[in-house]
Amino acid sequence: MSFLSNDYSAISSMLSPTVWETNADWMQLGEAMGAIGVMPTLAFSGAPIVQSQAYPDAQHGIQVIWALDVQSFNDQESVVTGFATFVQQMQSYFDNTKMELSLHQHMAGDNRSIDYWILASHKDYAEYMQTMADMSTNENFLALMKAFGDAQNPMTIMRSVLKVWNAPTSMD
Repeated sequence: MSFLSNDYSAISSMLSPTVWETNADWMQLGEAMGAIGVMPTLAFSGAPIVQSQAYPDAQHGIQVIWALDVQSFNDQESVVTGFATFVQQMQSYFDNTKMELSLHQHMAGDNRSIDYWILASHKDYAEYMQTMADMSTNENFLALMKAFGDAQNPMTIMRSVLKVWNAPTSMD
């Protein structure tokens, strides 16, 4: 479950224990999740720093998150610059598939020395797999991997998007 907002105060209020311990909707959600055996195992927070074009009307059914452990502070500039260059060079590819790609600074949570994470949103699993095949020989992608240097990928998550509520109509 992900919570995204440009209104940090709203997120802060929503995640406050005084809200989720007393709000009937939050308690019902917790009970339902517990009843089917879904328990929180990993929580992290961050903010986007580089983003491709957004496609709010696209039906992104699959999202993939790659965590990045950047080995040295000096390499962080190379990661951010390399990612921004990659997004700019690949925007026409993203336009054709309505794929969204973003780099987020990791701010809190998890315990694996994660500095950044990349979020990719795809129409479906088949499109994700085709994108991965396309990237394996793409010169822009190979340059991105070089820019990442010694960065490690300690974790990758694939998730299905079941429902989106109150999604923004633009990234303004």
